[in-house]
This record gives sequence, C-alpha cells and structure tokens, in this order.
Amino acid sequence: MFNNFINYLRVRVREHGFNEFLLESINETERNIFEVETYKDLSHNLIDDDSNAFIYRIFQSTVDRKILRKLKSKKLIKKTDFYLILILRKLYYFIDSLKLLFFYHNSFYLLESISGNIHSPKLVITMTKNKAREKNLENSKDFKIIDLLVRTNANTVSNYNEIDSIRIGLKTRLKCFFFKIKHPYIESSLIIEFYASKIIFTKKLKLLKIEPKNSQVFIREGIAQVTRSLMQCARELAIPTVTYYQRIILGNITFVPRETSKVIVITKKGLPDNFITYDAEIISLNDNPYISWRHLSAERPNQNIYGLLVGDENSRYLQQKKIDQKILERISKQHKPKCIIRPHPQEMSKPHRVEYYESLARIYNFVEIDTSSSAEDFIENVDIVITYVNSTLVDEALLCKRPVIVVKKESETVNQKTIDIASDFCCVVDSEDSFRLALNLFSSMSISQLDSIWNKVLDSLDFKENSIVDIDNLLMA
Repeated sequence: MFNNFINYLRVRVREHGFNEFLLESINETERNIFEVETYKDLSHNLIDDDSNAFIYRIFQSTVDRKILRKLKSKKLIKKTDFYLILILRKLYYFIDSLKLLFFYHNSFYLLESISGNIHSPKLVITMTKNKAREKNLENSKDFKIIDLLVRTNANTVSNYNEIDSIRIGLKTRLKCFFFKIKHPYIESSLIIEFYASKIIFTKKLKLLKIEPKNSQVFIREGIAQVTRSLMQCARELAIPTVTYYQRIILGNITFVPRETSKVIVITKKGLPDNFITYDAEIISLNDNPYISWRHLSAERPNQNIYGLLVGDENSRYLQQKKIDQKILERISKQHKPKCIIRPHPQEMSKPHRVEYYESLARIYNFVEIDTSSSAEDFIENVDIVITYVNSTLVDEALLCKRPVIVVKKESETVNQKTIDIASDFCCVVDSEDSFRLALNLFSSMSISQLDSIWNKVLDSLDFKENSIVDIDNLLMA
C-alpha cells in the first residue's frame, strides 16, 4: 500500500510522469512542434553559462509543461489530476530547495584514472560516462589520457585514485539556492554537483599547468551537466574542447555545447538542417571507432534471433505495453523464434520496470532480457534488430550488418534520412502484414544478399571497410 502511494506521488511529480497513467496523450506531430520550437528558442536565447550547462533539463521541462497544458486544453487529463500535479510539483520543488541548503552532501571527491601513453606530452582530459563504451580511450598510443570522475563518497572505484576533495561551504550553497529559484524543476542534487565540479575541475586543470597546443578536453555528446562544467573550466583556461557525436543520424534535437571548439561526427550525411554548432569546426570521420563493426559484421548467429529495443523516454508505459505485446505476438508466429529484449540500461534501475520486463519473459517463453552494459554483446547475439525507439543501437546495428525493422507507432513520423541512408537494410512497418513481410524478407536473405545491401549502406555513408579510423585518429582529428 505504501509503495503504491509513493509511486502515485512519483508519477505526478516527475516530468512526463503523467504519461504513466494516461490512456491517451497528444499525438507525435504536436509533440514534435513543441520540441522544435523549444529547441530553437533555447539554442538562440539561453546565453547564461550555468543555465546552458543544464540545457537538456531545461528543454525537457519546458516541453513537459507545454504538453501538460495541451492535455488540459484537449481534456485528455482530468482537471483534478492537472491541478494536483501542479500542487505536488510546487511542494516537491520547495522541499528540494530546503534539502539543497541543509541536507545535501558536504564533500565531493575527485578521482583520476591515467591510461594511454603515460609518457606522451600530448594530453587528453575526459570524463567518461559509459565505461564499457569508452574503454577504448585507454588504447591510445599517442596520447596520455586523464579520465576524471566526481563522486559524493570516498568509496574506491576500480582503476581510479582519489586525488582531491572539497567541502561545500555556505557561499556555494547560496549560489546553488539562487540558481534553484531560477530553475526550480532542476534537481538540487544536480545543481550542487555542477557547482562542486566546477570548483574541483578548475583546481585540477590549474595544477596540471597544461600547454593548450598539446592538450584537449574530449567529451562525448555533452549531455550531462558535469561534463559541461569540465568544458567551461577548460574554456576559461584556453584549453581546446572537442565534442564527439556517436550517432550516424543525429536527431533534430541536438544541443552542441557552446564551449566546444571542435565537433566530430561519424558522417555529415545525416546532420539535421538546424544543427547549431556556434561556429565550431565540424569534422567527419567516415568511421565509428567506438564499436568493432568490422568484426561484428563478420560474426552473425544466422539463427534468426531477433533483437528488440524497447522503452519510452516519455514514460508512456501503457502505450509501450500495447506495442510490445503486438510485436511479441507477431514474433511468436515465426518458426522456432528467439527474441532478446534490450531495455535502456537506466530503465533497469527502476524496480517496477524490471518487474515489467521479467513478466514479458514469463509470458513469452522465447524471450530473454538483455541486461548487459555492452551494446556490442547485444548486437553480436542477434541477426535482426526490431525497434520503435530512437537509439544509437539502430545506427550500430546497421554498421554491423544487422537489418533493422522500425515499427512505426500511431501518429509518429520516422527519420527519413535514416531510411534513405540505410537503403534496403532498414524497413518501416505500420501494420501486422507489413511486419510479417519484413520479418520473412530479412529472415530469408542469403549471406551474399546481406553483403550486397550492406556494402550499399557503407557506400552511402562514405565508409570504407578497409580504411580504419582508430582512437588516435579520432583524437588527432
């Protein structure tokens, strides 16, 4: 009973949480309009550095509020629910503000891991988020890699050494508090972590006595506020900053950090029309050094094992349940099917979502749940990827010679650039018949047919199977 009550409060306070109990929401066209207009407004008008570090959170919250008002105007949400959400959110923001002043961590610790060529005068400073994906930085032969990690406890982390710590004083807490008043929807824990990181990063970078011409701060995508604080500190010390984007097809909603001096992309083929880079240099690799796609393309199970990417970034779990059931019912009609479901790793930290996915495995005996941190392990074990989510794994699957079936949800648009680039290797389906035909088509393809179509995909991307860009090529780009 108590857990149900806590969950009741949680979904009404959290952004997009209302989608968890609404049977119907606004359509994708309306959502896209809100997202694009918010993106353009924030990209051009959000000039305060500290606010810009939280641009993704500000974007999410702004879109959330627009959707909530639209739901009320279209009478898709009860007035009682609407006003209850507003009241509970204001109460939560007030309590969170008090926690920031009196209860959040006093101490922050800076950890460091040194790898690559530790004797090289050329230095790369980074802050990795996904250790499994970004481990290949350690293989650099030309650069000394310093990987920084900020934590709120002194517990040991494998391959990292604690090198510094700070205590948050009243002055910093007040600064955080006034920022919280300006942006009440941003969690206090994120705000205090950001300002603590700025203090500890600035101290570290000054101690390194960096030679800018031989150094750079390198981050992937620049979503997290802590990585953006590192970039701000680097800019203030005239250290070049590089942002790397993993996606083949970047979405229209891509906030390039203002502090970046260079943007590296896998290919320029899929850049959105409104890709705002603030005059940063754009470099195309025509390769993806972050995944062993050449190796994985040669290693396929050839057993018609389906990989299903699932989830909903906007918490529309009731709608997700329907589409999951439709897809699995269709797969169940295939000959001796096997399906590996991969939720987003963050979902698997939520007990109610873990319970949902485990229930799918119980209902459908051909289903396994992939909980590994490695995308490569998932791709290696499947022949065909099925998805209705916007995921980097779609791009990686195409590179690894795995056909992709995109299940189009109602009132949803698909990224036509992906379809154009993917040639006949990616298929969009919007009915049970078209889904069945796509499954049968890709399941029956011979190795030579797959090779022929896959080579067309590589050609459309200007990728060369024998022209390898390694991690040092990336860092020197």
